[in-house]
Amino acid sequence: MAKTQTITFKKTGSTWADSDEAMDDMKAAINATPQSTDNFVNNTLPNIPCDSVSLDVGTQIYTEVRTWTDAEYTAYKDGITGIETDVTDALTADGWEITDTVV
Repeated sequence: MAKTQTITFKKTGSTWADSDEAMDDMKAAINATPQSTDNFVNNTLPNIPCDSVSLDVGTQIYTEVRTWTDAEYTAYKDGITGIETDVTDALTADGWEITDTVV
């Protein structure tokens, strides 16, 4: 059965002009957290297929939608289990608002 994941993020004070700029800012923020995220930022993140990517310039909300098989989603989550909570907490403390919904 397929899973649809929708991730949104917003950064306090951001002025992104396009989705590439928003993603670059997010990658830099992830990389700046105390956790070892090099593998995630350099190898995993660029290879995660997205069905759609968008930025609402007015609200500065970036959105990614991905469709996974159960096996793909399990492998993805297994690969980030060791860093996910700590990275999310560090980003939130730095002014990021992140939602991750899977249905």
